[in-house]
Amino acid sequence: MKRIILLIVLCFFACQSAFPQCWAQVEGGSYHTVAIKSDGSLWAWGKNTSGQLGDGTFENKSTPVRIGNDTDWQYVSAGAEHTMAIKKDGTLWAWGQNLYGQLGDETFTDRNVPKRIGADKTWKVVSAGSIFNIALKSDGSMWSWGWNDHYELGNGNTNNLNVPTVVGRGYDWDSVSASTLSVTAIKTDNSIWSWGANIEGSLGAVTLQFQVEPTQIGPNVFNYKTTSSGGFTSMNIKLDGSLWGWGFNGYGTVGNGTTSNVNTPTRIGSDQDWAMAITSTSTTRAIKNDGSLWSWGKNDIGQLGDGTSLNHNIPVRIGENTVWKSISGRRDFTVALDTDNALWAWGDNSFGQLGDGTTTNKIIPTMISSECISLALLTVNNIEKLSLKMYPNPATNVLYIESNHLIDNIKILDITGKIQFQQSDNTNLIPVSNLPQGVYILEAYSGRNNFQSKFVKE
Repeated sequence: MKRIILLIVLCFFACQSAFPQCWAQVEGGSYHTVAIKSDGSLWAWGKNTSGQLGDGTFENKSTPVRIGNDTDWQYVSAGAEHTMAIKKDGTLWAWGQNLYGQLGDETFTDRNVPKRIGADKTWKVVSAGSIFNIALKSDGSMWSWGWNDHYELGNGNTNNLNVPTVVGRGYDWDSVSASTLSVTAIKTDNSIWSWGANIEGSLGAVTLQFQVEPTQIGPNVFNYKTTSSGGFTSMNIKLDGSLWGWGFNGYGTVGNGTTSNVNTPTRIGSDQDWAMAITSTSTTRAIKNDGSLWSWGKNDIGQLGDGTSLNHNIPVRIGENTVWKSISGRRDFTVALDTDNALWAWGDNSFGQLGDGTTTNKIIPTMISSECISLALLTVNNIEKLSLKMYPNPATNVLYIESNHLIDNIKILDITGKIQFQQSDNTNLIPVSNLPQGVYILEAYSGRNNFQSKFVKE
């Protein structure tokens, strides 16, 4: 009994000390990642040639690096080579490339540390496009600045702006998503609007080459809940949980079963349980209400996370886990949080943007940081328990594993108990092509935790 009480006490204090290290938000730019932990600290990694990480250097980083000492960061958004953020006091901050005034500090000078933009303390949310930004204030007004060659700022002209400028006179904007050369936004009445360049039908139901100011998509449609624009594609969820898309579809990015561009809002499948959908350059990812992960579109470097390099033109489920909470990504990589607020990533890693300390691409979701769950999982009931799933089974060339812990060591034994394969690096991909056909035992270790399961090699 004394041992059990001691374990409970240790677990309580361990979990309390671990909680501030959990990830609260993570956002992927073109080749860099920025994130906020639950203690309000700011972190970044990946490409840094324009100072977009904000750490005071112009050097790439392949693992998360803390940015400053402040612990009051609330929201962050990553563009192509710049970053925008909002603190808990409602102030707006920016850093990185500023060639077109996208930082909004009234200059065209790059910054490699966060700089406050203006004196306002009423900023609610900001969406960083490739080289421009759209933001909302707490009064429902919309503001824009940066590159404007294709009317993406929504103010009726093509003049670049290096300071936030109000768009129109409306005070009823609820959410917004900026992409490469266009924007979609939702008002408080659940109507959806778009503007900018209408490349490959990216504006949805708009026939003009350019839309110079916000224009409603569907004059009598008031049932949109979320919107995401990336590249030249837009993915949107309605109030009933159905998924709708339009725009560029050359790789199946819209997900309607074709590779033809879509010019009007088109429903994707018949499911009504979509919770979140994020689209980027040629790739779409989504989460359902049950926590399952889905993706479709371009997959030449494994950015869909299904372990292949095959494109998909309909939503494909990724793994069997139902633990996914949020996803983000602007180009060919994805960063995500699970329900334990642990950090995962996959896809392109050419600049270290996945954060695993390497520049090696990952073709399935790979846990980057489990520090927030390593102690939270320490309870009396599961102190020795390691949960692991592996697929496919039977396996031919590769065995994929999903785990609730970082794996320290993996062994594959034949039925006599002889070790046939072993690796000690943290990876979710196990090569089995060299194994003879037969039945094997996989042993996985995470600290003192271990897991065993049989699988068949075809």
